[in-house]
Amino acid sequence: MANSQTEPLGPFKFKVISKYAPTELGDTVPLLLVKGDEESLAQYTELNALANDFDMDSNVYLNAKAIFEGTNPPAVVMVKTYVSQDSYVSPTGISLEPASLIGAANTTANVVATVMPTTATSKVISVSSSNVAVATASTNADGSVTVAMKSPGTAKITFATGVQGEIKAVLPVTVSSSIVPVTGITVDPTTLTGEVGESGQLAATVMPDNATNKGFEMSSSDEAVASVDESGKVTYLAPGTSTITLTTVDGHYTANTTVTVNEPVVAVTGVSLDNTTLAGKVGKTAKLTATVSPANAANSAVSFTSSDDTIATVTDDGTVTYVKAGEATITVTTTDGNKTATATVTVTDAE
Repeated sequence: MANSQTEPLGPFKFKVISKYAPTELGDTVPLLLVKGDEESLAQYTELNALANDFDMDSNVYLNAKAIFEGTNPPAVVMVKTYVSQDSYVSPTGISLEPASLIGAANTTANVVATVMPTTATSKVISVSSSNVAVATASTNADGSVTVAMKSPGTAKITFATGVQGEIKAVLPVTVSSSIVPVTGITVDPTTLTGEVGESGQLAATVMPDNATNKGFEMSSSDEAVASVDESGKVTYLAPGTSTITLTTVDGHYTANTTVTVNEPVVAVTGVSLDNTTLAGKVGKTAKLTATVSPANAANSAVSFTSSDDTIATVTDDGTVTYVKAGEATITVTTTDGNKTATATVTVTDAE
């Protein structure tokens, strides 16, 4: 039998070892290591059960046989399958669903913990509680974790994986003496309209006011048109329509806001006239043409006025009529921005 030694911290390079020699067992549970394609941990209470998984001439079986048939044999033998260093994919993180728990004392809730990346060699997760009087956690056969909420207070459930448990995720748990369930949620406003590059703000109200878990999530039906962050800020990204949905954690009640995003409005920056002076005799006419800047302004409408209609009048299309001798000023004004330009009109008597 191989020499007695402690379990290595990383992937293993040898075939099979026994953590303890049979004569050293007593009440200690022995651990046998065997190389494989996927990491796992199994326990065997009898040699016949182990024979179902390993050949009787294999090292792991022979080691287990010596243990079970040795002096003061243990109740169980643990067999751990490990992956060699050259094929080992280290975990990088753990995602939790849900990310937090709020519940009543003497209730339980399931949490799904996913080791990332999905190709990680070992997906074994350990759990521990910062306050076992408030909440404890245990792993299930399907990989989920059951959190038992015991008494009012707060606790943090730590999920750990990796060679030394160095990859961690923390689940905040709040336990109340009783639960006030959520009955609904509203959002204000229910419609938002804006231009690309602008933003709007949503405010949510979860009912009743004393609900135990007032948490909610927000999502956009089309994130290319509008996105929403945790604070309720909606950012307008592209022309179109999107629906922002708020969903309560407790009860999955929903409220919606319809978001309409338009192309940016091009504002008027100025206006000019093709002539800044006009001169003519009574009874004659002339035409002024206005040019609004920029050329792609959304609203290029203008209006014309005369400083003295008894001398010169002007129509909506810029036609100036000389009425009597004298001087008047024609002003063109844009509807957007009230930008102006002027032309001086001098009228002389007809010969």
